[in-house]
Amino acid sequence: MRFITVILAFFLTVSCRERTRDFGAFSLKIPSSWQYIPQKGIDSYVGLIAIDSKDTLFFDYGPYSSNLISGTLDEMFEMDTIPMSSEEFENISSYYFSFQEGNLRDSVHLKPYLIERYKDTVIQHFPAIKVNPKIIGTGKTGIFVDSIWYTEPHDGIYRMTKRFCLVGHNLSEINHKALLKAIASLKFKESKSR
Repeated sequence: MRFITVILAFFLTVSCRERTRDFGAFSLKIPSSWQYIPQKGIDSYVGLIAIDSKDTLFFDYGPYSSNLISGTLDEMFEMDTIPMSSEEFENISSYYFSFQEGNLRDSVHLKPYLIERYKDTVIQHFPAIKVNPKIIGTGKTGIFVDSIWYTEPHDGIYRMTKRFCLVGHNLSEINHKALLKAIASLKFKESKSR
């Protein structure tokens, strides 16, 4: 029995260790048990990170990565993507939206229907939006980072090259906290074209 306890303790210690994982364009300090699952992207570098048998993270590093806010509005109002900061989103979520469907007219206050909180932040001096569910286990946990590195000016115009999104949906409390800790360690490698 003692042998099984020692083996189990060793396994738990090894599986809980953290390591800095290099994903090429960025790195994260993550538990060694998390597994990277490559995916094929069309115009960006995308992938999955399996946390355990139930929770998986998605990342997208490219010019069209989701800002995690627009998707919420798209889902609620079937709108085209609207880029905005979390402060702007907080402002519009305080409004009443009027709508008409046939003879039915009504209005809705958006804020009670939001299941996440959005907060402007900075990751490695890049503007970012951190997303946390209001109730852990329901909603998105993640980060969106905008304007990562710029190419040299062409005709006086700087062109944004990359955006980044890392998100998990309906994460358990343990995985939610582990993701927030990993986000704090997020580092981007400087673009070679800079």
